[in-house]
Amino acid sequence: MRHLSKSQFLETRIGFFLLLVLLSLPLAVARSAESFDIQAELDQRQQHLNAFLQADDEAEKVRLVELAYASEKRLLEQNLPADLRRHLLDEHLGLMIFLADHFELRDVNREIALRQEIVERRIEWDGGNSHWETRLAKNQLRRAKFTNTLSDEQRRRLVRALEIFREGKQHQQDGQPELAISKLKECAAIHQDLLGPEYINTAFALRAYVDAMVTVERGGEAFEEAKLAAEIAYRALGQSPVVAGALADCANCLMQRGDAKWAATMQQHALRMSQAVLGEEHEQTITQLNNLAYFLSETDDLEKAFQVAKSAGMAFEKMGDKRAIAENANLTGTIAMKLDHHEEAYAAFVQAARMQEQIQGPQAFEVAVAWGNASQAATRRREISEALVFSQKSLSIIDATIGRNDPRAAQILIQHASVLRKLGRMKEAAPLVERACDLLARQHGTDHPSYALATLDLAVIQFERGQRQLAESTVLNSVEVFETRLGPKSWAFAVAMSRLAQLQAKNQERDLARQAIEVAGTIAAESLSQDHPEYASFLSRAGDVYSDLGEHGLAKATLNQAVGLIEEKYGSRHPEYARTVSQLGNVLLETDERTRGAELVEVGERLLLEALGESHPQVFEAMNNVARAHRLLGDPTTAIAELTNLEQKVRQELGDDNEIYADVLLEMGRSLLLTGDQQAAEDALLKAAQIATDQLGDRNEDARQALELIALLREKGTAGLTNEVLLRVEKKVQRDLAKAAETELDEFARRHQRVTDLMNRVVR
Repeated sequence: MRHLSKSQFLETRIGFFLLLVLLSLPLAVARSAESFDIQAELDQRQQHLNAFLQADDEAEKVRLVELAYASEKRLLEQNLPADLRRHLLDEHLGLMIFLADHFELRDVNREIALRQEIVERRIEWDGGNSHWETRLAKNQLRRAKFTNTLSDEQRRRLVRALEIFREGKQHQQDGQPELAISKLKECAAIHQDLLGPEYINTAFALRAYVDAMVTVERGGEAFEEAKLAAEIAYRALGQSPVVAGALADCANCLMQRGDAKWAATMQQHALRMSQAVLGEEHEQTITQLNNLAYFLSETDDLEKAFQVAKSAGMAFEKMGDKRAIAENANLTGTIAMKLDHHEEAYAAFVQAARMQEQIQGPQAFEVAVAWGNASQAATRRREISEALVFSQKSLSIIDATIGRNDPRAAQILIQHASVLRKLGRMKEAAPLVERACDLLARQHGTDHPSYALATLDLAVIQFERGQRQLAESTVLNSVEVFETRLGPKSWAFAVAMSRLAQLQAKNQERDLARQAIEVAGTIAAESLSQDHPEYASFLSRAGDVYSDLGEHGLAKATLNQAVGLIEEKYGSRHPEYARTVSQLGNVLLETDERTRGAELVEVGERLLLEALGESHPQVFEAMNNVARAHRLLGDPTTAIAELTNLEQKVRQELGDDNEIYADVLLEMGRSLLLTGDQQAAEDALLKAAQIATDQLGDRNEDARQALELIALLREKGTAGLTNEVLLRVEKKVQRDLAKAAETELDEFARRHQRVTDLMNRVVR
């Protein structure tokens, strides 16, 4: 995303850089002046400016600008054609601003004289006093006169502030953000102390500090400074690009504080001001429009965000700014994914990746990010093979450039791990997620939302490894970070709370799980409309919680609601509808509605097969669920036939070293037990245990289930085995794992107290 705030501090210098536009002023225009002396003066001025561009020494640059400035003063005293005079006046303003800035605090009287002339020339240029640049010039003149009243010591402090500012900006460029923040904060403090809120320089200094904080995603801590900068700028200049930029700073800070709705509102104010002052087609206005799309995308107004992003994209296309087009395509793709417009997201991300390759070269970091995003879109399109190709491409660029120890690699590692997890390759995915979390901790600290979000993925892996206490502690840490940094009403907090409830339910912490999911539900209902994609995802997690707590009535009601919402939004052919129907069917299989549950599981399998094709991992999982349903209905023979076919497909498509294959073998072993084929059952269960252990360690639930069944088989044989006996074994393993979580590292009591305290704070 493009942030205007990164360049606003130097807006007083804009006029000077405009002189570059006319360095190649057409001779036909220059020669419109009839006087030979005028032409000679124009030529001499041009020589000075050309020499300035070649000079390296600051003193020499100042000398050449002084000569060009004197030449322009002589020219402006002549009777010039109107167009030439206006061009020269614009250039003259730029040179005067350069000189005034140079003499600031070095030669106060010279600065005051230059600032006075700038005011006069601006009034001539603007045709009056109302233009914001005229007001800026007047404010700078007043500040120069005020500086002349300060003591020598106070002026020395202001000189030091300018030096500190340059040091801070250099630290920013050198990738030393903490040093930059320290310097720029000190610079802003000096300006506040000595100049106060009357002068625009204080606003510029504050904005430089805010920009440094936003760059490292700590803008939430700098909102008051951003707000003060906007207030100072508005009092000094009124409606202006400077104030619009300051309002955009406020929006960035609010966004990083977790208040997306207020951020979007603030950004709308910034956009309207840019439109009023600069017009619809100005780059700053279009950038403000693009930023508004980003802020809206973090609220529940996704459709509006999508339309705004597309409008900004068309404007950037008209400008021909390839870099901006690529960045906008990335944003548009992100919003499209949130709306489940997966085809549009895919097209946007691939466009961004290819454009970044043209702009940056095929091995640039930005290209790696773009292909990582394309991998996400391919995943959402259920094109897992293509998603893997894109994520591998992204990771190969990282390996060839910045390496996996650079914090910027974190999101690439997480995306590649996500694809591997969908393929059941947990053994490969786990270290990538762990490395990403370590990188984010090093970059931001463990109390940062980006780190907390990544650790939610880590907790899933920890849980599946059987590290239940560690997983719950990891999620609890994330919950507390979101509470502190984003607030207890934020969507991130609600998601983390629902994840915490899932773990607590599996660990049979019944009261805590129920309270956590209720809190998460309240936040979800307040912050999201029911047709928002994330709301259905929340209902799905809530259904898991109630099912694990044995509250099948609540689970059924919750999942029925989710199915209805998804069908209304996407239709009954959508993969998410099929997945949720299957989830509901699995819940009913645990009740006396087994027949209805089996029917729903079969419907889910059929719909997923139609939507995703027969080689997709989600289809394999659905097929496994159908076989399980047939076993639970008392037909293990049919289940074995289905599982035999499925085992061959999984081995052919994914190999035999993944979690999905282990799940198929585990279900095969259960069905074989019921048919009395003891040796085949033991072989399947042993292989399932070996694969699950290899992927996730020997504390993994699947491995424990398989080993427990083998022990039962060797002790008692297959006689008398029923689905009820197998179910008791499943529940026993789950209880044993939950009990182990209570005693592990003597952490349970402390964690329980932390959760209780958290609930008291949130409910209160």
